[in-house]
Amino acid sequence: MDGQALTDRLHHLLLALAGRIDDDASAAARELVAVAEPERAVELLVGCLLAGRIPVTSGEKYQLRQLLDATRSAAALADRLTVIDELPADPHRFHDRDEPANGLHEALALVVDRLAGVRSVRATWRVTPAGATPGAVPRRVVLVELDRNAHPAAVGYQVASALRAGETRAAVEVYRTGDELPDYHRKALAAAMPVRLETAPAEEAPKPTRFRSLVPVGEAPKSVVEEAAAIEVSPEPADDQRAEAPDGPQDEAVEPPTDDEAAVDVSPVVAEGGSATTGDNPVRLPAAVDAKLTDRERNLLARLHEELAQRERGGRRESGKWQLARPAGEALTAADPAPGVTTWSAGPPVPAPNGYPHLSGGTSAFPPNG
Repeated sequence: MDGQALTDRLHHLLLALAGRIDDDASAAARELVAVAEPERAVELLVGCLLAGRIPVTSGEKYQLRQLLDATRSAAALADRLTVIDELPADPHRFHDRDEPANGLHEALALVVDRLAGVRSVRATWRVTPAGATPGAVPRRVVLVELDRNAHPAAVGYQVASALRAGETRAAVEVYRTGDELPDYHRKALAAAMPVRLETAPAEEAPKPTRFRSLVPVGEAPKSVVEEAAAIEVSPEPADDQRAEAPDGPQDEAVEPPTDDEAAVDVSPVVAEGGSATTGDNPVRLPAAVDAKLTDRERNLLARLHEELAQRERGGRRESGKWQLARPAGEALTAADPAPGVTTWSAGPPVPAPNGYPHLSGGTSAFPPNG
């Protein structure tokens, strides 16, 4: 008997024994099947039947004996079961008063969404005790219907765990669509109410709004990039050097630079007379370009050229600090002291290395230098 056949036979046996054994014992047996311990599940069922002297039919005894043998348990335990020819009518009663599905949505919504094959969930109240050691009544019963390919033991274990986590006491019964149900389940379904498990749809995320860029996409002209870099690093001019703001509105959108504007370089501009203009002289632009510039852009260009002129003047002043004041063509010899030093001074005598004298006079193999 393979594992799937063993699990299916245990599932049908648990359906047949529902209402005759304790609710806790039925839940524990499903949990053992779900965690791949069928031998312990069979021994638990046989032990509950023997301890409570619960009668079984001859067909149920045969099924239990085969399961004990398949799981390599003591098959002789089945011979000690109480066997009757026909089971009495099911004594259990159910009702749907007092909202049996109340509170189950919060406990089961998340777990049912991630379980495959769940078709419906119903709930009812059982007002009669079950098993040899029954619990308090009324007892909530949750009935879960699954697809034909679902795994009842695993789903029943997950649902029971979710109910325990939500502090909800209930007996869980799981069955597949098309299963032949005993009287216990048919009576429970007749008095059951559906559990609403539909979750509220998630709020749709707002769509991103499209905006129009003022600068065309692509590589910006070199002059525009250099102008922006100079504006970021330039210091704030004094109040008396700031250009007077025009009377018109200041928050005007800057249009993308045209081809004529992109041709304007930040280098010194050549005036009409042929002389190059710097930061000391006013900047002259071609008439076609100057007509398209706004007052703000003219101020930016003036500040840019002023900054470049200041940097150029500062570089010329600092370049002469590192030159030695010596006549042209005259080299610095080893006998001359360094600049700022009047005479050379000899340091303390250096001791002979490892006790050997200096070879200042040389040897026959190595004559002295000079």
